[in-house]
Amino acid sequence: MKAESAAILRHIVDTMFLIVLAVAIVLVAWTLGHAYCEVVIAWIAQVEYVYIGVSVIGISAVVGWSLPRKVRASVISLKLLPRHWGLVVRVNLVCVLTLFIACLSGLIKVERGQLAVLGIVVIVIEIAVLFVGFLAAKVHLGLRDRSTRSERNPKTGDGPIHKLKENLFPEYEVTARRILTRLELGRDNGGRGPNVAVIGPYGSGKTSLCNLVKYISQEKQEQRSDSALVFCRFEAWQFLTADAAVRGLLDQIVNKVQELVDCSRLGSLPEEYLDALRACPNGWVGMIAAMLSKRRNPEEIIQSVQDVLLRIGRRLVVFVDDFDRLESKSTETQEAIAAALNQLQNLTTVQYLLCVGRMREGSGGDLLKLTRFQELMPEVRGEEVVERMRVQRDEAIRGEQAMYYPWDLKKEGNDDPLQYYPHRDFLNTTLVSKLVNLIETPRQLKGVEREMREKWNDGLNGEISWYDLLLMSALKVGEPGVFEWVMREQEVFLDEEIHITEPTEDEKSEARIAIEKELRELIEIKTKPRLELVQRVLLDLFPNFMEGLGGLAQSMTRREPQPWEQRIALKPNYGTSYFRRYMSGCVPSTEVPDQRILQYVRDIERNGFDQESFEERYLDSYEKLRNDLNRFVQFSGLLSKDLARDICDCMLDWICDREHWSVWGEDDGSKYVSAVMSDIKSIVESAGQFEFSLAQRQARWSDVETTDTKEWAKDRLEKLASKDTIVGIQYENYVAKDLLGERESKKLLGAEVKREFLGNEEAFWEQAEGKNHYLRWLLGTLKYNDDYESIKDQVTESILGRAEVDKSGYFAESVVISLVEYKYYAGRPDLIEGYEFSVNKAENRRTFNMDMVLPVLKRWEDRRFADPVASKAFEHLMAAYAEELKELDS
Repeated sequence: MKAESAAILRHIVDTMFLIVLAVAIVLVAWTLGHAYCEVVIAWIAQVEYVYIGVSVIGISAVVGWSLPRKVRASVISLKLLPRHWGLVVRVNLVCVLTLFIACLSGLIKVERGQLAVLGIVVIVIEIAVLFVGFLAAKVHLGLRDRSTRSERNPKTGDGPIHKLKENLFPEYEVTARRILTRLELGRDNGGRGPNVAVIGPYGSGKTSLCNLVKYISQEKQEQRSDSALVFCRFEAWQFLTADAAVRGLLDQIVNKVQELVDCSRLGSLPEEYLDALRACPNGWVGMIAAMLSKRRNPEEIIQSVQDVLLRIGRRLVVFVDDFDRLESKSTETQEAIAAALNQLQNLTTVQYLLCVGRMREGSGGDLLKLTRFQELMPEVRGEEVVERMRVQRDEAIRGEQAMYYPWDLKKEGNDDPLQYYPHRDFLNTTLVSKLVNLIETPRQLKGVEREMREKWNDGLNGEISWYDLLLMSALKVGEPGVFEWVMREQEVFLDEEIHITEPTEDEKSEARIAIEKELRELIEIKTKPRLELVQRVLLDLFPNFMEGLGGLAQSMTRREPQPWEQRIALKPNYGTSYFRRYMSGCVPSTEVPDQRILQYVRDIERNGFDQESFEERYLDSYEKLRNDLNRFVQFSGLLSKDLARDICDCMLDWICDREHWSVWGEDDGSKYVSAVMSDIKSIVESAGQFEFSLAQRQARWSDVETTDTKEWAKDRLEKLASKDTIVGIQYENYVAKDLLGERESKKLLGAEVKREFLGNEEAFWEQAEGKNHYLRWLLGTLKYNDDYESIKDQVTESILGRAEVDKSGYFAESVVISLVEYKYYAGRPDLIEGYEFSVNKAENRRTFNMDMVLPVLKRWEDRRFADPVASKAFEHLMAAYAEELKELDS
């Protein structure tokens, strides 16, 4: 029978033992008290009444045992009951003794021979119960094993492995076999085997390594029919006091030996079991606990263990696990366990495998003296880390043909960002080197994989750079203290702090010192290389954090992330930063998902640009202009230059239709034009960046087609000047001057505007309708002509003539505004008190023939203007020209 099946079976037998023992106690009590209970004794003197009484008492005992008020105490007591087959014999003896006492006391009257038959019946019933218990144990173990197999996944779970086929790291098998060889030293000549210490950080797989040692030993025992080594585990971290820890260690050893052989010499039941019995609500159980309580000297128990193991030819190996978790709790507990282990060294049949973490200063030195061999846990190989990450990346993008990932640089001829170069690991300059040095243990590797899988699949698929997500996950797992700091002080890392005044050099220096001090305290491993590694990781993730890190940061090349790269520190023009996405694990409901835009970009790159579809998708409503179009501009770096120009032409043609200006929802259409022009400028400047970055990585810059955009900018400027001069002026201000140069663009625009003016004055001035500063823009553009003096009188006469016939007064207000310079400084253009007016007479003479203007102003002296700004401006204008107006009167 398997040991586990036997253990469960023994629980059933132990329960029967308690029931029979309770019946015996009741019968004895009845026997001793029969003189006082003659009536009761006479009533139960018949055999059938005895059977009824025993059954009632037995059922009561079962109910009392199965349904106690303190379920936890009962479960513990059941688990810690004695585990040896001798109880079967004891149950039989107690049953026979019970029947014998009943016969002597006259409670049961049977004829000669019937007592033997009754005893045989009892034994048959016990055998039947044992058979049923055995079957129940087999079924229970089968269900448990199936549940364990279905739940354990060595690739993703953090739980320890138990078999070689679950092992994913070959070095662990090599180390386990070496440890087993050392544990077996002294087996053949009967000498004491050496003790071994396994040293490694938390999560490095020490428990898994111990399980592999046990598994390999069992495999060898099956092959050579040799079962000399047996194993038990002692988890030190769960004990809070020194006394409890030592007792727990001894109990583990005693329980393991009791599983191997029925030996009452090992003494009393474990103290925890007795405490659990006392906690049970049933009074008779507490009485049994009191009778069974018997403390023995630990040295006596240890010697008994030695004797038993020598007699059966076994050697016990104790896995003393999780000492790295005990260090931070109690040095007193640690010292007590060390003393107990020291006593075990006197035994030739007991060895231990001690698992400890990174030893802190002043702790753990004595523990290593207790072991002859010390094994360092194998490090996770860089190749393994990179390969696992590469597999996960490929799984993330496999089968996602509909998705578009700009960060996926595994293009033709490109270097894979996850390419592993062992000789460059120590530099911490590449993504791979940072990963390899951050991830040290299997648990950390699985933690990164789990974090990546959950974040990516649950809402961030295609909505953030996979590589930034990987590095952020590695920082979270490898340096949790630093990660928590980033979460807490995210404004600093994202450069979102508002500085009213520029900090001084001394203040910057103090900030750098404070940041470095904070990092030194937070990192797990207090070494300079580790500090530099964390700094480089932070600089890679948060480039704007550069100034805060001083010396190291200044020695590194800073590269601003491109908008289309979806970097974690990037904050688009509209919406929240990608860091916020990372924290929430999804795209906020108020934002446009990136994939909606990216897939459209890929579609027009493949199938060509359709103007009508673009207008419907991005231009025909305020929400689309503010949300979708802004997001599209972010990814315009993915466009080719030719395609970008087609899109800009579409947008320019769209805004030349002034009916479309109303979608902005404001009276000032120039704000709408300037907003769209900003988007056009970004598209023109960004176009081709992705193509160029690929060429850089492929070292074929010369293959990139450099299309001259000057001709396009010049052609568009000429067309816009004739189509809508206000749009043309904005285009020159936002786009053309950067492409053609400010002098050339203004000169070209001025010549086109002059041609439009001379061609049709009336249509030209109609474009000034909408806002009173439009006339100022038109006049300013006309002045770009070198021969403006030749048409100044014509311009002045034309403007004044239109103002005189305009019954709405709007054009007259525009003339006044054109003669006055103003600005508002209160932040509220709707408050006239916030305006500041001034009159530049020299500039007015350059723009107008003032001899023609002043008489008109004189006639307007009593005129009322609807626009309060124009009214206030007129007051300043009349005050500035008061002397000239007086001369007109004379």
